[in-house]
Amino acid sequence: MQDFKFAFRQLLKNPGFAAVAVLTLALGIMATTAMYSVIHAVVLDPFPYKDVDNLMSVKVWDPGQQGYRTGYSTDQFLEIAGRSSIFEGVIASTIGALAATQLLRSLLFGVSATDPLTFIVVPLVLLAVALLACWLPARRAANVDPMEALRHE
Repeated sequence: MQDFKFAFRQLLKNPGFAAVAVLTLALGIMATTAMYSVIHAVVLDPFPYKDVDNLMSVKVWDPGQQGYRTGYSTDQFLEIAGRSSIFEGVIASTIGALAATQLLRSLLFGVSATDPLTFIVVPLVLLAVALLACWLPARRAANVDPMEALRHE
């Protein structure tokens, strides 16, 4: 308990260091949560549907254009959903997937949404920052003379 009191007093003495420590912890928690979310969504549970092997794609024929298209309007989706006696259910995943892809493309410049190099480099950079954030205060504490530290108490 004395250690907690001492640590709290030291943080009150150095508010700048306390702010940096809290921000470092917040950044570490945020990075860990973000990495877990990406790994969970991409690797562990990539599809939010049951029976992924039974998914089908609906293509819409538009006489004004050549070929089929997978994007359709809300009215067309509701008509497909109303006529779907052979499907278990109809999900408008194409619209959501296209919107998410367009959003990611607008945010990423020169990097594809599934670039493996990015998936490797970003966690390594975050790990390096976390290790540096741990090493610098430990190095500073190791350079303090124990007798000098005990005199300040």
